[in-house]
Amino acid sequence: MKGTISFTDDQFVIATQLVEPSYLSLDSALLFNGIIQQVPRSIECVTSQNSFRRPKIGAVFHKIPSNLFFGYKRQIKGSSYIFVAESEKAVIDGVYLNRYFKKDLKELMPKLNRQKLIEFAERFEGRGSQKIRSMVND
Repeated sequence: MKGTISFTDDQFVIATQLVEPSYLSLDSALLFNGIIQQVPRSIECVTSQNSFRRPKIGAVFHKIPSNLFFGYKRQIKGSSYIFVAESEKAVIDGVYLNRYFKKDLKELMPKLNRQKLIEFAERFEGRGSQKIRSMVND
């Protein structure tokens, strides 16, 4: 981005610090947390700003409502840090963004904390909250 400088070549660090607020989510967070092994094509982050892509660093930023902006932690990565969604929150984000469906939840469920997933689903109020709750509670 114009006027931006980075002192690292770590794409996770660059992507999560490029836009504030944002955090690593979806398949990128699931990979980082050891839930999946397949490497996504792009680094996927969520933000409360408008969605956009940064092809030069291979990052995609998805917009979520500000009341869905929770469930992530600061993690040390090299000599810096990144913000990463907890695995259950990455799944909630994916359901909200129509990236994960019932079959995906069935596949991931053995590796997730079901109670935490339900708590995250219950915490969200807004458009799409009923869909999230019904998918999680099935």
